[in-house]
Amino acid sequence: MLFRSKLLLPGLKSDVKKAWLLANSAALKTVATDEGVVVTLPAKALDPIATVAVLHIPGELKVEKNLLSQAADGSVVLSAIQANIHNFNGSDAQVEEKGGIPNIGFWTASGVTVDWGFKITKPGRFDIVASVACANEKSQFQILVDNQKLSLSVTSTGSYDTFADQKLGQVELKTAGEYLLQIKPDKNAWAPINIRSLTLKPAQ
Repeated sequence: MLFRSKLLLPGLKSDVKKAWLLANSAALKTVATDEGVVVTLPAKALDPIATVAVLHIPGELKVEKNLLSQAADGSVVLSAIQANIHNFNGSDAQVEEKGGIPNIGFWTASGVTVDWGFKITKPGRFDIVASVACANEKSQFQILVDNQKLSLSVTSTGSYDTFADQKLGQVELKTAGEYLLQIKPDKNAWAPINIRSLTLKPAQ
């Protein structure tokens, strides 16, 4: 299946005049967003080890620290395009699109971890809600945040194209400040999932 990957360069505020692949000079599309610059990459890497993209940025480089923060209702949305994906040994988890919405897909290896940095201004207890697609009966993993380790799972949505919101559990963030949330697959009970986002919603 053909897909296109998107790469977010967090906090990049410079005007990107053009972008291209070093190997063949193919042009790449870039879009400036509030979170930074998003680069659309080709369907398949030109080199399995390293494919180099070049951005032409005239003048001074402008990069701002840009952590995700709470919305007016106290929620924090950790989206696929803002995730840090840590592949290993040739694994290929990446951001793709289904139905025009980015998701983390091709997450087949249990050694791959994903994390997000964010900040909290209104501490409290939060429900963790995943927008996820799963073709298997169940997939198990851990969520690690602020020295808390939660063993959680998602259940089948019928296919990798069918997304549903699933409430996973709760986490307590007691103080205002910066946090890192990590998803770490359970190596003995992991099955591939596609995930659009995790949302931390103030618990009622």
